Amino acid sequence: METILKAAAFRGCEPKQVLMVTNDDMLLAAAKDAGFFTVKYRTPTGLYGQVTTDFNATSAVEIQDALEELNGVAMRGSAFAHRSS
Repeated sequence: METILKAAAFRGCEPKQVLMVTNDDMLLAAAKDAGFFTVKYRTPTGLYGQVTTDFNATSAVEIQDALEELNGVAMRGSAFAHRSS
């Protein structure tokens, strides 16, 4: 995680400007400790894990839901069409 945080892409970023999406509990714990927003990605039948995260997701649409909740605005109206399928 330290290597990620020291990367040029993160220079000048506040922790709450970063959303860590992964199924790895160690990365989620490190991201949470760094102050990032976190999303535990898991398969629909997968385990929840040992780390409490801001969001849980089993699909890309649920990751989009997390982004939209954080931003306070819907990114695209067509997401609702995918939910009805």
